[in-house]
Amino acid sequence: MVGISKGVQMFLLSESESNQWSELARHALEDGPAGPRDHAFVVAPTMRAAFFYYVGGLFAAAGLVSDARRWLEAGRDIEPIPACACLLDVLDRHGDTLVIPEVIFSDPRPWGHFAGLPTLRTARENFLRIATDSLPHFEEPLRLIDVGCGSGELGVRLMRSLIEAGKVGRVGAVALIDPSAGMLEAAGRNVAEAFPGAEIRLIQSRLEDAGALGERYDVALASSSVHHMPAELKAEHLGALSGSIDHFLLSELEANHDYPEQSSPELAFSAYQIFGRGIQWIFTEDAPDEVRRACADTFLMTEAISILTRPRGERTEYHMLRGQWRALLDLVMRGFCCVCDSTCYADEYVEQFMVHYAREAPPASRYSITS
Repeated sequence: MVGISKGVQMFLLSESESNQWSELARHALEDGPAGPRDHAFVVAPTMRAAFFYYVGGLFAAAGLVSDARRWLEAGRDIEPIPACACLLDVLDRHGDTLVIPEVIFSDPRPWGHFAGLPTLRTARENFLRIATDSLPHFEEPLRLIDVGCGSGELGVRLMRSLIEAGKVGRVGAVALIDPSAGMLEAAGRNVAEAFPGAEIRLIQSRLEDAGALGERYDVALASSSVHHMPAELKAEHLGALSGSIDHFLLSELEANHDYPEQSSPELAFSAYQIFGRGIQWIFTEDAPDEVRRACADTFLMTEAISILTRPRGERTEYHMLRGQWRALLDLVMRGFCCVCDSTCYADEYVEQFMVHYAREAPPASRYSITS
């Protein structure tokens, strides 16, 4: 039985709206001196800020900064979420260039601010509850692999939750994968402190570069960690991972960032919603201004600018729509079935969801389906 709990689907452009935006943007780029009010009167009022973001992003990506500013300023004046405002801030801080901010993980404060956002805390709590309910009892010591583990906090909390629920007796082995040496070191410490008897394996790599695991694990956790690959690489490497596991837990933000090409209305409209909402969360919470700006740069603007300025295959993130994830996993995780598909957080702009895929016939000696 597949458990399904869905939130509010993000807004998507219809085909006619997409065609309209493309045509209006073409005229705007050809008639540079004309401004937002000359082209946007046919766009619905509730969509105008996003449309201004789209055209402003096109001008900025082309290096036409004065035109970009006029469109982004018009969007900033009417937008409900600060997407246009944040692009303008990047231009202000980087000499009128839409440059990807430098990502520095040596300062833990931006990560702490981001991880502590109330919305993300809510999504994590719901994920832990849903995943714990969905996983079976494990008769043998648990073996878990955490893909893109970060600090390891979520993996540790999941294993503790399974123990508290009586589904796991003890943790036997934990493999941690992350490209950041600092994050990997922190994750190793956190797991060792939480489960002193567990065997810990550290793999400094992204999933696509990790190679064959060479060992079998009960559960693979991938929380906001595999969206940096386009669909064809997701398929290749998640398919390979499935040969070493019996349960796969995926938690991701829904967005339309994989299949649309650069400069498409669909891509810009999704970016406007996702990154604008995320920026709003970051700057609503109290913290020193330099911490909030570094947090926004590190976790959102690097991806937003990559999406606006780089073609598919070169950008840094490829969030997909929920249905696209399901279709991909159904295709590549052979011998698995989806046993849970649930929303962890949703509002009018964004949704964080999780899916649990389980091997259809796991070894009976290791698992019990009773609850």
